[in-house]
Amino acid sequence: MVRETIYRDSESHMWLFYFRNFIEHLIEILPSSEEEPVEYLFAHHVIELQYLTMFEWLDLAKKEKTNNRVIDTIRCLGWCFHLICETQNSKISDDFKKELLNSILIKYFTFSRYPTNLSAITTREWLEKLFLNPKGVDFGIPIITNEYKTLMRVVWHKFDKVPYQYNEENCSIEQFTNNVLIPLGLH
Repeated sequence: MVRETIYRDSESHMWLFYFRNFIEHLIEILPSSEEEPVEYLFAHHVIELQYLTMFEWLDLAKKEKTNNRVIDTIRCLGWCFHLICETQNSKISDDFKKELLNSILIKYFTFSRYPTNLSAITTREWLEKLFLNPKGVDFGIPIITNEYKTLMRVVWHKFDKVPYQYNEENCSIEQFTNNVLIPLGLH
């Protein structure tokens, strides 16, 4: 249904925001282990599928050269990431959180290869807002926890920047540094 709103530029579709509730419930049902984080379970798989679906919506908007559902998708993506980032490690491991954050970074930098595509430009602009305030993206006082900053620092340090340095004429790494890392105090 969300895909259809991207094709047609029809009104927003609230189904997109149910992803937040799904993530909350999936986190709720995950078992908690005091000793080690739980292994990869079906709930983790469903969380990954939800991320992939949101990424597919962004890719479809880019392909269709439209902004339909881009901002809504990134708002939802940010809220979902905030929930996961703040979940105790006994339910969701740091490695799982790092993989999700890395996938968002990859989407940001991949879209830098489309400097004239309206959707790619909007996606990158709003992903910067997500990085600065995952829970609220464009509203409220940013909630930047130490856990989030530590996660971002580690993921950025390990992030493979080489494929995106070729496109540095688009200043993607410099832009990310200036618009995200410096404001977060991570540069």
